[in-house]
Amino acid sequence: MRSLHLISIFIFYPIAFVSAQEIEYTFNASQNENEVYLNWVIAQGNSCDGTDIERAFDTSQFEKIGSIYGICGSADFSQHYSFMDIRPIPNSINYYRLVFGGRQYSSLASVYFVAYNNFGYSVNNTAEHTTIYFLTNTIQKLRFILADMNGRILSEVDEIMESKVQIDNNNLHHGFYVFMLTDARGYKLQRGKIFID
Repeated sequence: MRSLHLISIFIFYPIAFVSAQEIEYTFNASQNENEVYLNWVIAQGNSCDGTDIERAFDTSQFEKIGSIYGICGSADFSQHYSFMDIRPIPNSINYYRLVFGGRQYSSLASVYFVAYNNFGYSVNNTAEHTTIYFLTNTIQKLRFILADMNGRILSEVDEIMESKVQIDNNNLHHGFYVFMLTDARGYKLQRGKIFID
């Protein structure tokens, strides 16, 4: 009677080592026209097994909006990553966080996402203020003019460095108003209409 000999064969596959330490990183969010651009850098010597990107509008109810699969980070250099949110929550603060390897949450990055109309501006009304956001790529100082429907100038603001203007509603009556945004030479960049409730 023959005896059977069992031979065990072990096959070794290379396994990528993923560190259990806390990931060192930087993380930022910014609006890029009608999208939100996210970018982060994982510091040299840090790694994880995949990264999920999550978004919320209230810092608590996050939903996954994307993933980057595979080993992230590098032992030899800092690794840069980016992601574009093509459906951010309009006219609201969008909060973002990363989940490294399914275990470590990043700090929050946030951006107020302005949904511009077809004319390149957006209006946000509250009881006390009206804020007008402008879609402009210029970095020069701008001038804002607010007038009533008869053309009478009610307010002028020189040297606007941001692409938004805030108006005190307490100084205005109920109704429509027109505005104009110009550059330092008086060239018209934007014109539109707002309604004060």
